[in-house]
Amino acid sequence: MSRHGRILARERGTTGGPEAVYDSDVRTSLCLLLALLLPSAATAATTVVDTYKELAWLERQKTVDGTIVVKVPGLTSLALPKLQSVSERIEIAIPDLIFVDLPALREVGTDLNIGCALTPKNEWEDKGPLQPLGPMQSTGPSFADGPPTNTKSKSREAAAKGPGRLVLPQLRTVGGGLAICSPGVLGVEAPKLASIGTDLQFFAGRSWAAIDLPSLKTVNSTVFVWLDGAQLSVTAERLSSVGASMQSGGRGRLSLSLPALRTAAGFAITGTRQMMSGVQAARPSLELTGLEISSLERASSRLEFSSVGGLAELVLGELTRCDSVRIVDLPELTSLGLPVLPEVARSAVLGDLPALSSLDLSSLRRVGERLQLGGLGLSTLELHLEEAGSLVLAGQPSRVIRADKLVRLEAMMLEGLGLAELVSFASLESVAGPMQLKDSVGLVVGGDLPVVGADDATLRVFTAPKLTRVGDSPEHGLFMRRLPFTVVKLSALREVRGALSLTEMPGLTHLELPRLQRVDGPFTVGGSSRLVALQFPALEQAAVLELISLTALKRVVARGLDAQVRQSTGTIVASLEVGNR
Repeated sequence: MSRHGRILARERGTTGGPEAVYDSDVRTSLCLLLALLLPSAATAATTVVDTYKELAWLERQKTVDGTIVVKVPGLTSLALPKLQSVSERIEIAIPDLIFVDLPALREVGTDLNIGCALTPKNEWEDKGPLQPLGPMQSTGPSFADGPPTNTKSKSREAAAKGPGRLVLPQLRTVGGGLAICSPGVLGVEAPKLASIGTDLQFFAGRSWAAIDLPSLKTVNSTVFVWLDGAQLSVTAERLSSVGASMQSGGRGRLSLSLPALRTAAGFAITGTRQMMSGVQAARPSLELTGLEISSLERASSRLEFSSVGGLAELVLGELTRCDSVRIVDLPELTSLGLPVLPEVARSAVLGDLPALSSLDLSSLRRVGERLQLGGLGLSTLELHLEEAGSLVLAGQPSRVIRADKLVRLEAMMLEGLGLAELVSFASLESVAGPMQLKDSVGLVVGGDLPVVGADDATLRVFTAPKLTRVGDSPEHGLFMRRLPFTVVKLSALREVRGALSLTEMPGLTHLELPRLQRVDGPFTVGGSSRLVALQFPALEQAAVLELISLTALKRVVARGLDAQVRQSTGTIVASLEVGNR
């Protein structure tokens, strides 16, 4: 519809197009049939308000049938004192608003968008799913509407009030989404808003201080709060259900109070660590000054906290369902608890929590895909896990590591354990894929002994006394390299599909493999200058037995093995009882 057409329509008191009148009953029936077949032809009109004269008209309206788009260049304050309802969408496409007054607005049929440049995305990106509008491109004055200075406007009168909170005192329902991005306002308050049909989204600029939604109970899709330098308090004390994810991110300081929240498809608070000249920033971009989500029972898809400062305690005592957990880079976190969570269907990653002194995963029995732990400030790490896809410990220098209820694994990777005194898998029976332990912190690079010295008498034990099989293809195998253990106990191990390699273990004095029968690849022992004897009484098969840099080795017993024995780099075994030798 042309600008002239829009003004005529308004003078008739409607935002729709001209009414068609048909004299013929046949023609009327045909029109109704077409309306049923083509319902999009009957949708209400979109009214664009982009001049002050049109804005003055809008300020007099109580109801609007259709969609309203307000895009008056240069406007900083908007007041629509009589507007009560809009059947479809309100879009206030003005980037520099500092004051918005909608005191009578009760309901919006679909979406209410104030200052947001919305771009649909399937997944949450680093910059969030929404951003404020950019600068408006002015199309020049419209002389048909008269000069702006001669047009009375409530919005102009409101401009003198300066920055303020966006208050929606009568708004009860939004059929679609609510998105507010105006960076110059002080916050948002909607005391009667009870439900959101789709997404609830905020982009909080530096001036924002508070978002208060005391009556909000349900959001059918995503809640998204993005901070751009704000020090923001978000309170929704009755919000109990979020259909998709509750997400927050960006940079600034955030206090989040959702004491009634019980269910959400996901819950994620993520900051970043900025890189300057290749050096990571000392602090995360996002600080949590307060967090209340103690009633959360289901974050069914994911629970994520990453690169967040300030948070000292995260204990979710009601959480019973979550398919993916990721809690990483929380430098002040001292206590982490998911005490009643029995299972994580996909992955669980806990890492870079240097201040952590208390970890409660006491009910966790199964992780479907991957459990990864590392950088936790715990001297003792104890897991009650019974089954997992893969177990990854990376950079976890605990003195004691126990997973004594774990029965089955698809794969194991332990790296950077430090000078652990005990690593125990008391119930582990099988590892279906590769089993790799390597590169502990505390060994001299290229050296022969742990940092503690050659006279160290500390007993450092790796034990998996029920483990019978490792791997199910030649590409798998069991590898242990650059570890501090003095004793390796694998007393039930019978079969390794692939290579078996124990190298650069300078403290090793005892290697127990009494039931080992089959190694499908090379069997290598090397770099253990304290090892005096090797006994493999049940061994029958190996591609080759390699003995490397075992300078103290005096005796090798493997009478059932008919395979080549290679000795190199200072290894000279006086008593070699292998096969027919």
